[in-house]
Amino acid sequence: MQNESDKNQKKFFSINLKWSIGTGIGVIIIFTIFAVLLFQSFSSLLLKQEQGHAAEALNTVSIRLASIPKELDNQNVRGVFSSSWDKDIKEKKQASIYSDSVFTTTSRKNIGMSIYN
Repeated sequence: MQNESDKNQKKFFSINLKWSIGTGIGVIIIFTIFAVLLFQSFSSLLLKQEQGHAAEALNTVSIRLASIPKELDNQNVRGVFSSSWDKDIKEKKQASIYSDSVFTTTSRKNIGMSIYN
């Protein structure tokens, strides 16, 4: 009688319980791996897009500033960047405002522009 009670205490974990714990741990590990991979891929994609937008804005502004033959000052820079915008805003031509490459590349929320001589 004593031997049977010792055997029952040693066999506390049944095979069903062991399989459920193992399956649960396996599912958690697989879910974690896929979640990390998905996060990494989205993060790298967003970072590449952000770098592309920043490079495009820098290139567009550089091309526009290269067209100024004089030394850069406040009046020259404002004239180059806002001459077409002022006319279009006064005439309420929204389509032509958004067709300007400088306006579209620098109007993003995360792009700021400072020009130094």
